[in-house]
Amino acid sequence: MKTASETRVSQINASFKDNPPEGAERTVAIHLRTVANAFIQAQQRRNDADYNMAKEWTPVEVDKQIASVNEAFKTWNMIRDEAVAQAYLVSLLGAKERRPNEPKLPNARTERRKKRPNPE
Repeated sequence: MKTASETRVSQINASFKDNPPEGAERTVAIHLRTVANAFIQAQQRRNDADYNMAKEWTPVEVDKQIASVNEAFKTWNMIRDEAVAQAYLVSLLGAKERRPNEPKLPNARTERRKKRPNPE
């Protein structure tokens, strides 16, 4: 999810290099970048909190992170029905690429059918 968010931020930043005209599409992109950046930051800070025992969080740092996430939720509510926002959601699901020799996981339905005795 973090990688998908980083990719989306990079794509949006690259599109801004061409100075897109003001309008709804640009506004949605700005909001989506805010959401994706907040996700990246929150995920990194969560990892730090979980695994970096040397890090001590100040109340100001915590309040700032909470405010960032709150802003991302408000921003998301403004764009959540946009096609680009929906595409971002799908990208968060990821597409785990299988290695060429990695076996396919069995389908539970298929396995159950194979185990049933033939009534004939």
